[in-house]
Amino acid sequence: MPGVAYLIGWQKPGEEIPEELAKRADIKVMASPGIGLSRNRNFLFENATAELLLISDDDLIYEAEALEGVIRAFDSNPECQLLTFRHAGTSRTYPDAGYDLLNPPKGTYTTSFEIALRRNSEVGNMRFDERFGIGGTLFSAAEDDLFMLRARQARIPGQYLPLTLCTHPGPSTGQRIPERGVLEAWGAYIALAHPAWQWPLRLYLKALRLSRSGQKSFWPSLRGLLSGLHKLHSNP
Repeated sequence: MPGVAYLIGWQKPGEEIPEELAKRADIKVMASPGIGLSRNRNFLFENATAELLLISDDDLIYEAEALEGVIRAFDSNPECQLLTFRHAGTSRTYPDAGYDLLNPPKGTYTTSFEIALRRNSEVGNMRFDERFGIGGTLFSAAEDDLFMLRARQARIPGQYLPLTLCTHPGPSTGQRIPERGVLEAWGAYIALAHPAWQWPLRLYLKALRLSRSGQKSFWPSLRGLLSGLHKLHSNP
């Protein structure tokens, strides 16, 4: 659609770019150095030229009206550097009304492909922590949570808007049965997001919630969370 283009970071230098991507005028594929989801996103941030950036993934389904809605949302919220939305194809529930991203309601969180931002802004200069995310140097998840935490700490103005941005088939990482690496990432995130005197209670409550939800039993959850806390502080 007019006004929308796609920038893809290709982390498979030994493989040929598929013809259906190479021949499209609205798609630019760039060889991305190294490995890791966060590293790839940072590479794309550094090479993007559009005024508005929307983080995407390779298994999303967009409608033109939703993409036009993102552009209109930024036009209607000129004070916002950052906007987040919701996606379909999940059992996750979202607030029906918008809210200030500096004061998110308890229990809400953001998935990376729900994030849109102004490139020429403070948040446009932020980068994902390459220790976190699939292929990260230490942890395999929590890169989205950490990015949003850093935005709040920097007091970057933003809003969540109840616009359905895309469809994602299947559950996201936060909704699957958490593997050890994901638990470790969550434990590390808790340590970065909260003062040290709160860590014991917050780790305990996280393990308890995972157990009660049926995602993971309590003791394996707590051991994984504590392992992430230890790994973070063993690798400053």
